[in-house]
Amino acid sequence: MKIDVGLNDNLYDEACRLTGMCCLTMARDGEEINRAQLTVELMRLLGTCIEQVGQCPSPLLFAIEELNAGPDADAGDDGS
Repeated sequence: MKIDVGLNDNLYDEACRLTGMCCLTMARDGEEINRAQLTVELMRLLGTCIEQVGQCPSPLLFAIEELNAGPDADAGDDGS
């Protein structure tokens, strides 16, 4: 995993918390947890935030971007 050194710790921590909460909810509901489904759930949460608060929370956007980025080439996750 490549983490930007300049990334605000609170932003990263909150992105992890939101992602973890989505995972817990999905597990509780007996859903399969995978990158695509987790991204969908985070996008739903984003939509709710926009509807209720009128804002796109930065940690939520960061989490979605990270999931959409795919596996890190340096991490050896290329299937080889």
